[in-house]
Amino acid sequence: MHRFCIGRMAAVWLLVVAVLAAGCPESKLGPGETGQSDAGDVKGQEVGPGREVRIVDIVIPWEVLPEAGGVEPVGDWMPGEIDPNCTPQCEEAECGPDGCGGKCGKCPADMKCATEVGLCVPCIPNCEGMKCGTDDGCGGTCATCTDEPGLKVSPTWVDFDKLPAGGARIRTVHIISVGTMPLFFTGFKLEGDASFSVLVKDKEYFAGVPVDVAFPEPIALMPGTATYVKVRFSPVDSDAAEAALTIFSNDLDYPKGVVVKIVGNAQLPCLDVQPAKVDFGGTVVGGPAEFPVKLVSCGDKPVEVDAVVLEPGASQAFSYKLVEAPPFVLQPSETAEIKVVYSPQEVADMDPGGDLVGDLGTLVVKSDSFGGNASVKLSGYGVAQGGCPTPVIHVEEGEEVIPQTNLHLYGDMSYASSGKVKKWEWDVDQPSGSMSSFVPSNTFPNPTFETNVAGVYTFYLTVYDEADTPSCFPAKTEVIVIPDEALHIELLWTTPEDKNETDIGPQAGSDLDLHFLHPWAAGPDLDGDGAPDGWFDIPFDCFWFNAHPNWGGYDPSIDDDPGLDRDDTDGAGPENINFDIPEDVAYQVGVHYWNDHGYGAAYATVRIYVYAQLVYEVADMKLVDSDMWWVCSIEWPMAKVKPTVTSNGQPKVVQDYHNPYFFQ
Repeated sequence: MHRFCIGRMAAVWLLVVAVLAAGCPESKLGPGETGQSDAGDVKGQEVGPGREVRIVDIVIPWEVLPEAGGVEPVGDWMPGEIDPNCTPQCEEAECGPDGCGGKCGKCPADMKCATEVGLCVPCIPNCEGMKCGTDDGCGGTCATCTDEPGLKVSPTWVDFDKLPAGGARIRTVHIISVGTMPLFFTGFKLEGDASFSVLVKDKEYFAGVPVDVAFPEPIALMPGTATYVKVRFSPVDSDAAEAALTIFSNDLDYPKGVVVKIVGNAQLPCLDVQPAKVDFGGTVVGGPAEFPVKLVSCGDKPVEVDAVVLEPGASQAFSYKLVEAPPFVLQPSETAEIKVVYSPQEVADMDPGGDLVGDLGTLVVKSDSFGGNASVKLSGYGVAQGGCPTPVIHVEEGEEVIPQTNLHLYGDMSYASSGKVKKWEWDVDQPSGSMSSFVPSNTFPNPTFETNVAGVYTFYLTVYDEADTPSCFPAKTEVIVIPDEALHIELLWTTPEDKNETDIGPQAGSDLDLHFLHPWAAGPDLDGDGAPDGWFDIPFDCFWFNAHPNWGGYDPSIDDDPGLDRDDTDGAGPENINFDIPEDVAYQVGVHYWNDHGYGAAYATVRIYVYAQLVYEVADMKLVDSDMWWVCSIEWPMAKVKPTVTSNGQPKVVQDYHNPYFFQ
């Protein structure tokens, strides 16, 4: 390793030339880049061996820092840590690396360190090509963010694994609005093997011929909502097949769309990186705090990890440790671990809005995985010595799940600045009508939580250390629950006289039932209109006694039947019916108050989702024991929802509705 030094006077002269020659700030240099920049633009840049940092027109060889991902430990010491056997070299430097893993000093707030000369220089903000809200290189931000759409596609790779000729398998790709204004899903493109097809609403598009669809009317998604498309693999032989699906939207960050890679019957390398984000929360200045990131070889072939790097612009407070430096190979099912290290250098400031200005970064794991490179978002903020403990949340099932998913929440990775964490407190903001709770309690370190209602769940965790000091701020993470079938119908209710609607057991709450009626349903005419009502018909009413009727074909591999996936008998709900391939007919939705169990009137809410989008909601309909409520009809394939009303325009409710074949 070579160390390049210049005298203090030469450094000052060089700096003056740089400042005079630079009329305006140039683009920042990232790892592996060269270019022109003034001296204030090179703070914290990581450059690999044999590469260069340019200051105006003077080229300085830079070989002090190793190539990211090529770091090797020396005994028990790792580059980025303080070497106890090293003598700092700060005689001619007032800032920057001391050669031993530490720093020579700290620059004033309006200055930054030109690390190549070890001097504090005036800091010139640089926002060229940067998004609003990102670091301007001087501790500020680049402009003020305005509302903008945000697209997230999950997953971005689909592996159908092995499937025999003549078989069929379907996978779901979610399109999620993660911005602050509506996202418009404007179209898609499908290219590749003809054994793949994409199902968008009620249409199927096959690869093998050019498929480039622009919707006449874009699908609008409000922030925090989602829709989906489905990918079908129907191989005609055992050969490997590949395709690419591109999703287009109004997110300007993806002008060429987001590509989803698709394969089937292929033995490919796969690398799963967990978790996708690490929030260190408040960490004592100097730290360090560590968090493990797990690498899992999830394919049929060995996967080669080529490099691990921090993206350009990442805070210098972040680093990482590896037992084995890349490149290395993981055999199928083999794992490895990266320890992400956070060592904040100063206490976090507050922005004008009163929010903490923390450190941000992205760790990138480069590999030959079919899914491409993986990224881990990093965040944290510095707190004073003796500060508060840091809560950490990990959700095993990820950030997007379907209704009825039982989440496994982990808080035992939380840590204290001194001693141990002794107490955990969980909280949640859940969609309206959801009554789920933490099991076994909200004070358990690693509880479970059932997400029964579609929407966004925001989880918070506060922890306490041995001195009973709470975390400065709770950890926060969001999970979006997205229906993945064409029709998703929810029934929820409240019963004012039931003082604990979350308890369970026989007669612990009121019992309302969701009904979904096929037009072929028959039965007695209990409403007296001269036609069969259809409710409680077997097999053409889907309800608690007939939860999974067979309305479609007999091929079990085709999901063409409705299903009542949850029957709640003790209060609040929800009850959910899902239907993936409806027929071109008009269905009926109804609610029956089976038994109030002495709790009196209930107030029912029904929500109808079409392709994961909420299209109809009626809330707080008052029902009493034995009421039958005709809610609405759903005409397919137009997905037209029409409320069912009486001749005077009121909701249709028949009292004392008792089918003679079903009694208590």
